[in-house]
Amino acid sequence: QTDGQISTREMNVVDFASGAAGGVAMALSGHWADTIKVRMQTGEGGTMLSTARDIMKQDGLLGFYRGVQSPLLGMIAMNAVVFMSYGGSKVAMSRVTGRDEEQFNVADYFVAGCGAGAAVAFVEGPTDLLKCQIQNGRYSGLAAATRGVLSVNGVRGLFQGFSAVQLRNTPANGMWFGVYELLRMR
Repeated sequence: QTDGQISTREMNVVDFASGAAGGVAMALSGHWADTIKVRMQTGEGGTMLSTARDIMKQDGLLGFYRGVQSPLLGMIAMNAVVFMSYGGSKVAMSRVTGRDEEQFNVADYFVAGCGAGAAVAFVEGPTDLLKCQIQNGRYSGLAAATRGVLSVNGVRGLFQGFSAVQLRNTPANGMWFGVYELLRMR
């Protein structure tokens, strides 16, 4: 647009790119701890420190990043989708309510956040399923895990547990964005 305003399309690109960059940072900064956690939760480890030592002994430093491909790609996609969906949900909320975002209340942001949560579940469910399959050692990498799950259960296999992910993500993202916007208002 020429009046200095950012178009919805441009804002979608900004939301998508910002979310994707944040996703890379999230995946790389926390995956090592997630690997320790998964090993402990599946009975393959003792304490956090002993589990970390075992991983280092068995696989070296790269062992902490076993299965990182799925969350790396997933976090890029998830953050891109959640922020782009949130932006789109706010635009839709403006159209439905007839109010500009500056006039939104916490409930409006909650509903927009729920829309983002519902959308991101379609990415997060399969991503988390594949990550767990790799971290548990069932598959050696993302391609093998994807092929394995698809060969056993087809595309539906990627969405095992989807209803629980959807049930968790929809209100959780509504709360997250609602509280975030509430605190920004103050």
